[in-house]
Amino acid sequence: MVNPMLKELQEVDEHTIGVAWELGKRAESTSYPRVSSLAQLTERLQKAAHAERERLLGYFAGERLQGICAYFWDPKERYAQTTLFLIERACYCDTADGFLSVLRSHLEGYELLIGVPAANQRAVSYLENRGFACVEASIDTRWRGGPLQQPRPAIGVESITEADFAEYAVFHDRYALPLEMYWHSRNVARELERFRILAVRQHDVVRAGICARTYPGGAEIVGLFTDEQNADVIEALIQSLLQRLYQEFGALNEVMYFIAEGSDLELRAAQKAGFEVHDHYRCYRRLL
Repeated sequence: MVNPMLKELQEVDEHTIGVAWELGKRAESTSYPRVSSLAQLTERLQKAAHAERERLLGYFAGERLQGICAYFWDPKERYAQTTLFLIERACYCDTADGFLSVLRSHLEGYELLIGVPAANQRAVSYLENRGFACVEASIDTRWRGGPLQQPRPAIGVESITEADFAEYAVFHDRYALPLEMYWHSRNVARELERFRILAVRQHDVVRAGICARTYPGGAEIVGLFTDEQNADVIEALIQSLLQRLYQEFGALNEVMYFIAEGSDLELRAAQKAGFEVHDHYRCYRRLL
């Protein structure tokens, strides 16, 4: 390793899990994606330690573990992202510098994304001082069950299948590419079986759509796009998606939906459908 205080962790023991859990609970030391249980945290740590394109790092002061970084990379996209960036506040700069040094030597030329809660001002200040740009400021909302709202029948919402995905993809990329989203149509197509996509047409042309990536026990809305800011259409898309997910999978643990700050129509529509504000998210990006 570049730094003798840094170690690649190839096994995950109870001590590592315990430190990660404590750091992850505190706003001043946690990161995104947040973890909601020890079981979820343990699974994420184990995956980072053993998956082919993931890595788990620990930063030690003597025998004391004071920072944990897990990350993955996508060679096709030249893209990397942390899944854990947990660092004690008192030693934030040295620990984060150590992690970035390893990432730079491993993935030079990649774009790195690091997500943190807005409340972690130590992380926000550090990342901005190190040349990272804030590329997303979102409201993290979650739906965890409750009555399903009925969309207005006058708004025809249809499912997008593999057969008509190419047509939808043109509409999707009109928004996803300028926003530099990871889930542009090419990457969605790589995992199309995991996505549920709904659309609204006008005169046989897609004018609005919602795209959600499913996983065991839940889903994440990765994009909601409309040609016109119409509250009824936005509400219909969100409500129809929740109904579709319930019909296919039954009760889910949660559905995540990150809404750009200032997108008041989306936020009101999500809250009307039963989503609640969970946190405020910042995503930072820099070329390694």
